[in-house]
Amino acid sequence: LGPTPPPQNAAWKVLPGHSAVRVVTVTQTHTSATSLMSSVTGERAIPEWVVKLIVSWIVPEVLRRMLKAGAQCLSSGGPHAPLLQADTDGVYAACKGLATRGAELDAATG
Repeated sequence: LGPTPPPQNAAWKVLPGHSAVRVVTVTQTHTSATSLMSSVTGERAIPEWVVKLIVSWIVPEVLRRMLKAGAQCLSSGGPHAPLLQADTDGVYAACKGLATRGAELDAATG
């Protein structure tokens, strides 16, 4: 984990509390999915303005950028285009069928 920090250095102050990071990665033939969860508990509460900033701006911005990057990856000229076209497991064809049927049902019910 690295060298033990010198105790006289204020930058290395250890705050009371507990932190944990959990990472789960699922690998498949052509893709991988990774989930990361971090939790911190301590004696002091996080200021409300920090929580509000994270929830109202940072998280939505990160999600927007992730969706944009994902859409670019799945576009016809994206890096995953050959796998989408090959569709060796038929997953993408099934998704297209579900989307088509959903649009039909939506149009029928208004």
